[in-house]
Amino acid sequence: MSNPESIDEIVSADTTEADLEEILKGLKQEQLDKLTKELSKKAKPEDMTRKWTEAKDKLMRKNRISSLSEQIYNDTRKAPYHFESIEKFNAWDRMCRKRATDEAIRRIVAEKMAGTDE
Repeated sequence: MSNPESIDEIVSADTTEADLEEILKGLKQEQLDKLTKELSKKAKPEDMTRKWTEAKDKLMRKNRISSLSEQIYNDTRKAPYHFESIEKFNAWDRMCRKRATDEAIRRIVAEKMAGTDE
């Protein structure tokens, strides 16, 4: 005996149209109505409220970090004429931007932790 490869083969091998009609004849009208109602229901759309809220919160965190890090960067940056070459300025600038982002994240986390302790 070979194993069928799909559910379609199982259904077509085990049941025929006459078998299904006989099963349906054995059901009461209430059961038929209930079955018809269940089969005709449309699938409910997924509630996206939680996902929208998470995405909105994530975007707000990102914007807050970026604005605070830009403020910190502007407070601590140096002009290019303070350096011997543009390469040294670019290296300093990258380091300052990274430090500003790290500091912004640290401040926001510290602020959030202080708010939850109260």
